[in-house]
Amino acid sequence: MLISLFYFLIYCIEACILKQYCNSLFVPRRSAAKQWSVLFLLYMILFLLSFAKNVLLNVFAFCLMNWIYILFSYNLRWYYALFHAVMVTTIMGLSEFIVSNAFHQLALHLYTSNNSLQNVILLGVVSKQLYFFILYGLSHIYKSKSSNIPPNISIAFILISFLCFGVTSTLLVIGYYVELPSHFGYLMAFSSLLLLIVNIFIYFLFSYTQRKNEEFTQMHLQMQKESDLVHFYQMLAEQTDAQKLVIHDIKKHLYAISLLNNEHENQKISDYIERLTHSSQLKVSMRVCENDFLNAIFNRYLQRCEHLHITLDIDIRKQALSFMDEYDMISLFCNLLDNAVEAATGCPDSFIEVYAGFSKSHNLLLLSVKNSCIQKPAIDTKGRLKTQKSPNGIHGTGLKSVLRVVKKYEGNYEFSYDEQSHVFSTVITLTNSKEEN
Repeated sequence: MLISLFYFLIYCIEACILKQYCNSLFVPRRSAAKQWSVLFLLYMILFLLSFAKNVLLNVFAFCLMNWIYILFSYNLRWYYALFHAVMVTTIMGLSEFIVSNAFHQLALHLYTSNNSLQNVILLGVVSKQLYFFILYGLSHIYKSKSSNIPPNISIAFILISFLCFGVTSTLLVIGYYVELPSHFGYLMAFSSLLLLIVNIFIYFLFSYTQRKNEEFTQMHLQMQKESDLVHFYQMLAEQTDAQKLVIHDIKKHLYAISLLNNEHENQKISDYIERLTHSSQLKVSMRVCENDFLNAIFNRYLQRCEHLHITLDIDIRKQALSFMDEYDMISLFCNLLDNAVEAATGCPDSFIEVYAGFSKSHNLLLLSVKNSCIQKPAIDTKGRLKTQKSPNGIHGTGLKSVLRVVKKYEGNYEFSYDEQSHVFSTVITLTNSKEEN
């Protein structure tokens, strides 16, 4: 009974090792809960099949179950999933073969000893330590070019796994060749088992911490970008004010030119007009709403869309966004328009429509963005949009910034895609909490 319980625990450990290997190499297509559920079910089947004591059946079932899990849980073609399933099965068999041959005397007398349970535990733990060590090393080699983990940390994990394998092997040799009281033997066996579990747990914990650190870094860089954009658009707003001032003073400029003309200062007149016409303060800007800050933002995208041959229509109703902070405006409109421009680029008759209106009766801002989109956007396991950008770059933080603003203003975010018209629609509602207070 205890040996069966130990083998059940070993199958659970094998499942965790497989998940660690797959998570480090492949992009998941299912949620973590679904992955763990399917993995547990498949390895439970393997555990039950092990009672048949048929080696060929166990090997075939192990390869098949791993293939099903990889194919179900990750974005991988069936033949790539099969390749990795066969490789994992081969490494499993190889690790058990190496351990059995290295400790062949123990393996032969495993069930004749009075302390067979502790020997089974030690032999099984050594085998799984080697299995974990080889798979971690292979995953590190596969992803070494695209990994964000510093090489010294990866090498440290490999050394830790190797040291754990060495310590467990030493305990196995001591347990076999040295006559120890039974309770000491069991203590050594369970200590080696805990060492394996802690080794795997540390790696999972490190992977989780590393992923969260990367998300935090991306969000920090996105917030820094948005802060820089705030200053940029403030500068544009100031430039617009300066432009109004110059236009207001145009009579004075004309009077100055008239004085120079009376004095026949043709060169000075030419220089004066040249400076005026090329002044940044006289560059044309379009006014789409009463907010100067938003005008600076929208003018930038109007110029960008004109360059990309995208029709951009903007309808911002009066005082619709008056309750929002400038920083939140940057996060919301820049990220929404960046995504819309990216999706509409290259589409025939591409367009982007932006509407913002405030309902006083419901105290809600309704923001709608429609844009051309030739392909249906991919959705992740949590129902969120997937980025189409390079996986090595900073991505996904734009939508997080939008969701941050939506959460701040107690709003709602929805999107849809019309496959017939190839139009992607985003609808956001925000609450004016200032009005409520």
